[in-house]
Amino acid sequence: MAVILLDHKNQKLGVCSQQIVELLERRPRSDEAIAALDRLHRERSRLLCECQRVLHVVEREYPFLRRNPGQNSGGVECRLCEASHHHEAQSEGASAARRAKPGLGFILATRVHAEGSDEARSEAARGRHSGAGGGSLKYARAFGVFFGLMEGAGFTSLASSLRWSEAWGRLHDQLKRIQLHPKSPKTMADFCWMPGGFYKGGLKGMNDRLIEEWDHSDIQPEGWLFCVLAEPPESESVSVSAISDAMRRKNEAEGREIYAPYVFEIPKHNVAVVGRSGPYLALAAASANDKGSSSYRKPIFHRLLLQSIAGEHNPVPIESNYERETVFLLQRLEIPFEKPVFDDAEGLRPDFVLPKHRLIIEVQGFNSDEYRERKKQTHQRLRESTTYRGFGLVTYDANDGQSLSEFEMILRSSLKP
Repeated sequence: MAVILLDHKNQKLGVCSQQIVELLERRPRSDEAIAALDRLHRERSRLLCECQRVLHVVEREYPFLRRNPGQNSGGVECRLCEASHHHEAQSEGASAARRAKPGLGFILATRVHAEGSDEARSEAARGRHSGAGGGSLKYARAFGVFFGLMEGAGFTSLASSLRWSEAWGRLHDQLKRIQLHPKSPKTMADFCWMPGGFYKGGLKGMNDRLIEEWDHSDIQPEGWLFCVLAEPPESESVSVSAISDAMRRKNEAEGREIYAPYVFEIPKHNVAVVGRSGPYLALAAASANDKGSSSYRKPIFHRLLLQSIAGEHNPVPIESNYERETVFLLQRLEIPFEKPVFDDAEGLRPDFVLPKHRLIIEVQGFNSDEYRERKKQTHQRLRESTTYRGFGLVTYDANDGQSLSEFEMILRSSLKP
């Protein structure tokens, strides 16, 4: 059954392109999908999906599809309807984490039952108990940890790119501060995996540590995997390399041995993405796997969060290519900046803050009237806020065709000595 294009009165306009439908199902945060959603929003069009639910475009930080009121009942969902539901929950989860700033702690937080082993519990029951059901709560907790780790590692204010080992070393140092419980000598650093040479044994080694060394009596073993991915996974199989792409290309050119990547599985609907293009810094949360032969056991992965970053060796969190350009510009000009990942006490989160020059940079990424009006209101709140009172504000109007060189001239003229 085809997806039908409707007007704002739910009158049929025709059949929606299958290419657009597949894009919205598989890559809803890509530039192409956002352009398609933006166009639907401007034309006040809606979609009638295969399970006969009407989906309309809502614009927040990013546009996404939402079911019409009264159509959130259970039952079988088509792929588009399911994707829109999960995408909305993930977006709301990231926004909730920015507002609440929940701090660093367990992501899955799965309690140990009084009766002991949970071997007979199904994955669905495990998911409900860990908060892995529907809604945004599971993503809010996970994104809160992810954003907090990036901020603590200094990724939000990098003056330049980092060596591969230094970037991972900063994250590892943050993990060593998260103690399992007050009396434990163990920290979350003992139950993770990341590149940089900190861990041996790959994913099997990570699973062995979860089974053999976890000493929290109330929380089931939980581990985190960190890596850089070029793009969101197209399937439920995720490949993770211990070396950077640049290092891999160098080894290939020199004829050196290239080791096979580690591979793990995760349901597609548990992959949440912030940002429109890669590379991405990734955090995957997993539980221990005690089934089957110990020689081949990997952890069971339940969440995969992806955050766009400026570059593989430049893990500043960004949300668009325009913000990536801004990061590179500020680093080239040697201008210190902060890239906030959490809202402040007044609910504000500028795109970039230049504390030394008392200047805010806002990147204009979309063209819709609703987006422009929302940005206009945000800029007024920034000017009137307690935190940024006395700060100047400049905009990179990429959505109006402003070039980076034009913006650089405006930026230079706005800098305070």
